[in-house]
Amino acid sequence: MLLDLAPRLLPELDPHLSKTAERVLRRRGVEVLTGQSVAKALDGYVELTTGEKTPTQTLIWCVGVRADPLVDGLDLPTNRGRLVVDEYMAVPEGTDIYVCGDCAAVPDLTRPGQVTGMTAQHAQRQGKLVAQNVAASLGKGTPQPYKHRDLGFLVDLGGLAAAANPLNIPLSGPAANALTRGYHLYTMSGNRMRVLTDWTDNAVTRMEVTSLDVISAKYVPLDVDHLHVRYAVVNEGPTLKRFTSAAMGRATPIKKRTSHVEIQVYAADQPKAKPAAPAATTAAKGKTKDKEKEKAAAAGAKAAKAKTTKRKKA
Repeated sequence: MLLDLAPRLLPELDPHLSKTAERVLRRRGVEVLTGQSVAKALDGYVELTTGEKTPTQTLIWCVGVRADPLVDGLDLPTNRGRLVVDEYMAVPEGTDIYVCGDCAAVPDLTRPGQVTGMTAQHAQRQGKLVAQNVAASLGKGTPQPYKHRDLGFLVDLGGLAAAANPLNIPLSGPAANALTRGYHLYTMSGNRMRVLTDWTDNAVTRMEVTSLDVISAKYVPLDVDHLHVRYAVVNEGPTLKRFTSAAMGRATPIKKRTSHVEIQVYAADQPKAKPAAPAATTAAKGKTKDKEKEKAAAAGAKAAKAKTTKRKKA
């Protein structure tokens, strides 16, 4: 189940992208509910804003982008939590104060009356331009207004599913997926061949199986005084080694090579002392020792008797 307070999915993007994303999710068995959200998360279920109660064991909360809390304490005009600036990204009521990115409500000159979105494509361009405008305020160059016309959006929905509207041309399916991934490769600063190899490998091989191990609550106590580390798996270089705590024994290496860095700590109960031997076993050992003593005494008496006999004969 997917819930969103907005009237549709991806409300900041083109309606075509929203419809494509919702269609793909519903085809995968996801129930999409818009205009509502979770009011309470309780033991074993959630209560929606509509009053409906839905049983669940997993709750994932996705938080949208917001301006830095520092903005609230600046005593300057804001627009939905973002500082009000002009097209030059300067604060009108400030002296030589420039703001860009998510903290700035920069007017969108291509859409009068609206501000630019809180996306990387705007933040990167605004950062470069605001540096030039700051230099212009110091006498080097002339200030330039920020104006950027979007060429479209790309949404990767996993697998071969995607949605895109390059140059306002709606696309979906494999064509949109190829365009989306091609643009991602183009904008990457490095590792393009590795990413392309991974995508190709995932396309021609079976999907990897990922499992989540469920740990009982008694092994993850909230009281840190009763938490004892059983063992930790730490990757140091090419060889993966297992290090146990001193209380549990010496370190045992695992003959496995991997290029990934992983640290796993497993919790366990307090190490128990070595159990005492059973009473029956202790008694059996005592009887064995008594018999050995009797045999030794009998052998000694027999030897003494033999010596006495020899003396009499002599």
